Amino acid sequence: MFRAGLLTAACAGLLILSPAAEAQYGGYYGGGGPAPGPAPGYGGPGYGDDHAAHCARMQDRLHEIRYRMQYAPPGERERMAARAEDLRDRLRAECWRRY
Repeated sequence: MFRAGLLTAACAGLLILSPAAEAQYGGYYGGGGPAPGPAPGYGGPGYGDDHAAHCARMQDRLHEIRYRMQYAPPGERERMAARAEDLRDRLRAECWRRY
């Protein structure tokens, strides 16, 4: 009795997950066609890559300035600290992440 129920459940599971069931019911997106693209007004793959690269360059520059400040003479540290603060403010204003 248990074996028959288990076999029936296994067959039903295979039938539901089969490619034939997806073809019949249209899959995840409901239709037989391809998945929908991005909404109007939004770019597809690669959207915002230039902005992300710009933010990454500024963040790398900020890390470099902070690293160089550790080994700079005291007079130079003050100038570099001002540059780092300006760059950090630009990062906060132009980029999405918190800096």
